[in-house]
Amino acid sequence: MGERLFSSKVYDPSKIFLSPTGINLFCRDKHNHGENKIALEVFEPVMVGDI
Repeated sequence: MGERLFSSKVYDPSKIFLSPTGINLFCRDKHNHGENKIALEVFEPVMVGDI
């Protein structure tokens, strides 16, 4: 398992959920382009190293 810090200026940590494709984070900077749309960025899990 790993850890990554995300900027709260870009991402809203109160709007996060898991889906089969990965971790979904709400993007503040992309939300400003339209109030009727929710912009999410999906981060897929990847295998690093030998297990």
